Amino acid sequence: MWDILMLQLDLCILAYQLHSQSLIWPADPYYEQLLKHKEGTGRRRQEFIAEVATTFKSPRTGTVQLPNPNAVYHGPGACMGWAETNPTLDPIISDYDRINPWRPCFVRPMRHREPWLVYNAPTQITSRIGRVLVAKWTGSPYVANSQVLMDELTAAQQGQPARLQPPANAQDWLYCFEGATGADTTHKSDKKWPAWSLMGFVLVRQGAAPQNYDVHIVFRGSRSGKLRPTEAGARKGNPDWVTDLQLLADPVTNLFISQQGKVARGFAESLKMTLFTVMECLAHIHAQKNGPPGNIYVTGHSLGGALACHFASAVTLGRQYAYTNARGAMPANVRNWPWANNMTVATFGSPAVGDAAFSRALGPVHCTRVWLLADPITTVNPLGHVGTSVCLTPPPTDTLSPGQRHDPETIRKYVAQEYQQYVTQQQQGNAGFVPVYSPPAFASVTDQPWKYFHDCLAMVGHLRFLQNYTPADVFKDYIPNLTTYLQILVRVLGQRSLDAQQAAGELPGIIAALSPNPQPATATAYYTSLETAWNGANHLRNYDDRLHAYLGLCLYLATCTKGQVGQLFLLPPPDGPLKIALYGF
Repeated sequence: MWDILMLQLDLCILAYQLHSQSLIWPADPYYEQLLKHKEGTGRRRQEFIAEVATTFKSPRTGTVQLPNPNAVYHGPGACMGWAETNPTLDPIISDYDRINPWRPCFVRPMRHREPWLVYNAPTQITSRIGRVLVAKWTGSPYVANSQVLMDELTAAQQGQPARLQPPANAQDWLYCFEGATGADTTHKSDKKWPAWSLMGFVLVRQGAAPQNYDVHIVFRGSRSGKLRPTEAGARKGNPDWVTDLQLLADPVTNLFISQQGKVARGFAESLKMTLFTVMECLAHIHAQKNGPPGNIYVTGHSLGGALACHFASAVTLGRQYAYTNARGAMPANVRNWPWANNMTVATFGSPAVGDAAFSRALGPVHCTRVWLLADPITTVNPLGHVGTSVCLTPPPTDTLSPGQRHDPETIRKYVAQEYQQYVTQQQQGNAGFVPVYSPPAFASVTDQPWKYFHDCLAMVGHLRFLQNYTPADVFKDYIPNLTTYLQILVRVLGQRSLDAQQAAGELPGIIAALSPNPQPATATAYYTSLETAWNGANHLRNYDDRLHAYLGLCLYLATCTKGQVGQLFLLPPPDGPLKIALYGF
């Protein structure tokens, strides 16, 4: 039991990792750095968000240069040129070409003094992956004849080399799928449309024989910045928060999810807008394997756990996709999969997903609900949970905040303890016992798949010790993406106060230093030129010293892209002004 749960929890972390990799601005994906500490209203942040929406709207109407004119960016429907778009949601911009399961990534969801997060999924999972595909819409899903494209990143296409090179002899397949959050279908306005992002993946785990395989369907949890309850309650702001906070409303009848009981509206709408791409993945897998899997595992953490439950319900109790509905929407080849006997669900820190009648109706599905005692996300509507409860109780000596009790890093610590006890007990009774999954050593600092750091230098220092990748892998397209971010900031500051306009006047010099022509001969020379441009931006420093320090941090990360294998990252000179500014940031 616990070996499977350990694997599923690490797959949940991989889902977070892949989503975070797709975000084009990892140092500020949710625009929290644009809050001005002397301005409580957040006007500057909102002005920046509006300019982002204009910049990435398709067809192009903005004046700011895109990082890659040939890329297809994802977020609001307008990014993809769709009429069905919601301007009240924050435009969280993704580029699915950034996905790479074999490399770590970093992200800072919050603002100053909040921790950095490094994801590094265990090689026991990623070294087995030999194919990576992304299931994404080619046109608006609300328009007839729109299709889902299976974009294989590990295959050469149209004379171009493969974008990713998998490990030799790896046999597992990774199907990432696009989905949506943020919709509120009770509105007749644009608020009924969602925002689009990477919502999870299907992992094909190959068995000993070619026809023997299992599938793991994994949904990601919420990724967002600061919770703004009033904003999210009004169906505005971060799309994930908009979906999550609909849990506070009364459950509703949704026949797509279940013909029995009532379900949480936000999760149901998110699953409804994600299920088609998941099914396309499953149908593609069946066609490639020429047969069904032996086992179907469905899992997720937090929001992902709720979506996992609603997925299991949709394929067993739902009106449209139930496998028993011969005329339903489930692909015919997938309908013959072992849904009744060999599908198991595991959730971690899942919120409630429906009412008591819904929970009873889904009872025949084998589901395990793992949660940490006093996790606040699990306490809303306690009658609406699904599955056999497995409550992990930390000892009183472990001082944990409510947020930590929900965090995958913390849950993994206690699941790992159960896993170790389970393996020991099994081996005592059977010396030949081999667990389904053997994670990396739990005591290893470098092998933790989810790890926090309280400042940028500590985060980079950790990345320096990880193996088998280059800075170009971790910082893919970092400089062109940062250039666009700064160009948007120029426009925003240029329309504000005189102090802001003077600060904006210094940013073009910094932008020029990011991509000099000719390039400096060494990484050290590049660092020096960036530090000089940043240190000379006195108007920017006087206007907002925290914003000035944050941009210095971004420039330092730009120098990290110049490292080489064996000398992965350049550490700044110990007494330089940029190094001093980065301490604690």
